[in-house]
Amino acid sequence: MRYLAWARETAVWLGATPQADDLFSSAIATPHTLIQQHLALDPLGLLHVSGKMNSSWGAPALIDFLATHYGVAPQQILVTAGGSAAFALIGRALVKRGDEVLLETPVYEPFVTVLTDQGATLRYIQRQAVN
Repeated sequence: MRYLAWARETAVWLGATPQADDLFSSAIATPHTLIQQHLALDPLGLLHVSGKMNSSWGAPALIDFLATHYGVAPQQILVTAGGSAAFALIGRALVKRGDEVLLETPVYEPFVTVLTDQGATLRYIQRQAVN
């Protein structure tokens, strides 16, 4: 995968070891304090679920907790299995056959697959290095 090779080369160039592929970073900071407080209390019993969720869209207790914390309606919360799953849902919901989509290169190939499966025409721009 070209994107992963680019990410690895960039990480090494920035001083990381070649084995330090960090695919789990986000621009949004993890709310560590909130997570620790919630796990300590576990008021919703989320740590003790049987492994089955009673909704295909996530544990209702988790959705209610997130909605309350962020001050939005539970219908505005969508729990996914990760960033790629979220992108797949969003891409399928918003992109229609014939839409043009602009992507940076190198690009994370699963995004290309979702968009081309939807019938999008893809246009690419080269990502510029930051000095």
